[in-house]
Amino acid sequence: MLRRRGDAAWAERFRREPLTQVFADWYQQPVFASLDAAQRAALIALRSRNNGGALAAMLQASSLAEQPDLREPLRAREFPFHYLCGERDGKFRAIADELSATTHVINHAGHNAHRENPDAVVACLAQFLAN
Repeated sequence: MLRRRGDAAWAERFRREPLTQVFADWYQQPVFASLDAAQRAALIALRSRNNGGALAAMLQASSLAEQPDLREPLRAREFPFHYLCGERDGKFRAIADELSATTHVINHAGHNAHRENPDAVVACLAQFLAN
């Protein structure tokens, strides 16, 4: 319930406030702690060009509070499963530890591994797709 309320509050801010300010606050959340000031500023500038109402709708539709917890089915699966996460993303590294998956840790990256170390993400994907 806490997650749902938090995401609803963020969605309301996306709808009503200047996106530059909302994203300045958004990227202060602990999950983004690995971003340096330049990365944070670049993301704020990039994301602030979006439509606030559309962002609010997307957040509410894709909120983790609205998604089923698939950890148990993923542990019980009978197919290969690869899990990528940034080395500084403690929350999602902990989830990786719960799954019996092939885990790929992206060095020098946090929750936004694809932005913080895109070359390592591409190399990782290329490696396991080639096999």
